[in-house]
Amino acid sequence: MHGSTRSPIAGSSSHLHTPPMSTVTLAQARLAKAQVASAFRSIGTVVGVGITQVGEDFAVKVNLLEAPAPDRALPTTLGGVPVRVEVVGPLRKR
Repeated sequence: MHGSTRSPIAGSSSHLHTPPMSTVTLAQARLAKAQVASAFRSIGTVVGVGITQVGEDFAVKVNLLEAPAPDRALPTTLGGVPVRVEVVGPLRKR
């Protein structure tokens, strides 16, 4: 996407070193989705919550309207399921 305003949140990028985790199944990610959505509503405006694949594991992906305060700690896992965060801005019709 040219000119995209999307950006990963610091600390949520897959290129950062993370300790090895046990395999997270699609079913586990689906079960964690509501808990993740609830946790992030107190952090910022959530415009979407979905499931993504990270390596061979599944993770919950949270799309935020804008970046939270730089000093705000973001969960990187909830219930043993990895969480990925991306600032996507406002959603628009195509």
